[in-house]
Amino acid sequence: MLSWCSQKQHLVVDSTCYAEYIALHESSHKAIFLCQLLDDIGFPCCSSTPIHCDNDAATRLTEDHVFHLQVKHMRVKLHSIREAITFGNIKLLRV
Repeated sequence: MLSWCSQKQHLVVDSTCYAEYIALHESSHKAIFLCQLLDDIGFPCCSSTPIHCDNDAATRLTEDHVFHLQVKHMRVKLHSIREAITFGNIKLLRV
């Protein structure tokens, strides 16, 4: 299954890392929803859903679970991508 979307982000941000992190958050929610939808219609997901990211800073931020002073301004809800990766729902791949 494939999902594609192009839209403006709802938040104004001051760095590409923050913008990519928001995009990862949104795409992880859509990927988890699509996996649950497939499971409900009889096609269970056997492995993690791959999400590709081209920003090294955003990728490192998802992997590092230590609270940094540089990201204390980010909304806590955006860090749900970390839980999705930890639980194995999402697999983050470098482009």
